[in-house]
Order: sequence, then C-alpha cells, then structure tokens
Amino acid sequence: MKKILNELLKEIPVIATKGPLDQEIHGIRIDSRQVGPGKLFVALPGTRVDGHDFIPQVMDAGCSAIVGMRMPDNLPEGVAFIQVSDTSLIVGPLASAFYNHPSHHLKLIGITGTNG
Repeated sequence: MKKILNELLKEIPVIATKGPLDQEIHGIRIDSRQVGPGKLFVALPGTRVDGHDFIPQVMDAGCSAIVGMRMPDNLPEGVAFIQVSDTSLIVGPLASAFYNHPSHHLKLIGITGTNG
C-alpha cells in the first residue's frame, strides 16, 4: 500500500512543513528501528523515551518523512518534516487515512435486552 504524503496531511492539523510533500509513503512507523526509504516516522513522546531523540537516526536510515512536535535543526534534502502540536493525537487519524479509513466500512449491530 502506498499514499502520497500530501493526501495524508489533509487529515491532520499541521503547524508547519519543510521538505517535499509530494512523495509516496509506503508505511507509517513509530519505532525508529523499523524506518527506511518510503516510510513516515511519527515521533511519539513516552514516559521513558522520547521518539524525538531518535530523529537523527531516522534521517540517517533514509526515512522519507517525519512527523514531530519540534522542527529539527538540520533536515537532509529530500526528507519532509511535518510539525504538529501533539503527535500522540494525530498518529491514529494518520494511520486511519493511510489504510483508507477501515472503520468507515464496518457494520455495527447492537443487541439489547432486559436481562443482560
């Protein structure tokens, strides 16, 4: 599966962008060890580790695009950076857009009763 980065960004509130936004994205990753060309890395803050600390390694691994809350000082040519206010709030909508909104195709059936 692949998507154009511009199309994915329509789904999220963006503060600023830098770099090429018309490139193909072949996957979204939150683990810096799983990135590579064609991948979009989302830098999530954690209780013990902050994904933003791994942005230099992600860029060295050839990642195509990065979503984060702080713009890095040096961005290699060809890498896009998308700044958002809170990456933990956009990773779900971003993944949903990448996978063609699978929840829109679900059918929900509710069964109700008085005994349970």
